[in-house]
Amino acid sequence: ESAGDFSPDVREIRGGNELIQITVTDVAGLWTIELMDSGFRLIDSTSTPHVELSGPAKELLMVLYRRQAIVDVNVTVKGDRTLIDYWLANSAFE
Repeated sequence: ESAGDFSPDVREIRGGNELIQITVTDVAGLWTIELMDSGFRLIDSTSTPHVELSGPAKELLMVLYRRQAIVDVNVTVKGDRTLIDYWLANSAFE
């Protein structure tokens, strides 16, 4: 099985080496997603991301699982908001 089995639109996620960083503020946690022309991957990176989504773990999960909108919880978006919107629109579980 692959992520595309649970979220068909994830197969369509593409980019030009943009970096999305997810930062947990109440426990140790940091993930960087690189969008490539062939898809996406998790990477270790010290580069400045194009966009960062940060907040407490519970609230980040609520946003990432589409249970709450970004504006309704205590999370912060720094950088290119359209990139986070693109990720959320195409990575939803169905």
